[in-house]
Amino acid sequence: MPGKSSTAHCFNPHQLELFQAVARYRGISAAARNLSYGIGQPAISNQIAALERQIGRKLFERRPFRLTAHGRLLQNHTQPFFARLPALWQELQAEPAEVLHLAADSLLGEAWLSAVLAPVAKRFPATRFELHNGTPSQLGAWQADREVQLIVTTGHYRPPGWRSQILVRPCLGLWVRAACPIKSAGWFWQQARPTHCLIGPPPDDPLPAVFQRGLRALQVTWSTRLRADSAALMHALVRQGLGVGLGLILPEEVRPVGLRSLPLEHFEPVPISACWRPPLTPALELFLSTLRRIASHRWRDKG
Repeated sequence: MPGKSSTAHCFNPHQLELFQAVARYRGISAAARNLSYGIGQPAISNQIAALERQIGRKLFERRPFRLTAHGRLLQNHTQPFFARLPALWQELQAEPAEVLHLAADSLLGEAWLSAVLAPVAKRFPATRFELHNGTPSQLGAWQADREVQLIVTTGHYRPPGWRSQILVRPCLGLWVRAACPIKSAGWFWQQARPTHCLIGPPPDDPLPAVFQRGLRALQVTWSTRLRADSAALMHALVRQGLGVGLGLILPEEVRPVGLRSLPLEHFEPVPISACWRPPLTPALELFLSTLRRIASHRWRDKG
């Protein structure tokens, strides 16, 4: 029997189901009595015999009933599948869970998202959340491809057909190591061309343009030397002593360890906006209202 080749090395699901019944009820006669659909003992015997011929192995001893080593192997691999079928059936019959696709500018950091998500996840336990962080260019691509329903980003952003709202206008700041002796951003303006390495966002982000306008008003020239596409990366580079970071002044509870910020008080604030694709589902509406509340309470607004 072993060694015979077959043109189709695959299983017949019906035969596997019958084998599982025989193994569970410990015999062909008992399986025929307990299966929920009508099938006689001879039909089960024929199907099991066909399965054994295809495999080339004996699966069980008939009298007394005992699975062979190959029978136990087959049962161990197929039993979990058939055991999960009732639960799968119930899941397929249930209403599909809502999936919310949310995206945020990577320069905003991630820690504040947990505070926004917590009440929404509690109120809508069946809802799934798909969270994305990206640069403004990535956010625009996701929006154009309809891959996200709500975006939180810096600047004024309102795609056609979407609605938007400015949540807060936080202060720009320079990030330095906690041990840095520089006490204010004004120290840098004493030089027409600061020599410290500036670590800033990608050019498609609104922050560099706002920063450069402020520098021109001060008659200072300072170009970005290192570009970091996320707040976490910028903070890591500053922490390693590679330069001074340009970013937003973060809420106190999510500020990075080992760093401190020097507010750019006389520079334009950069708005943080939420934009969404109508209509709002109840879960999205709660997320948006929680986002407004968190922004107004936690961010330092210069508006």
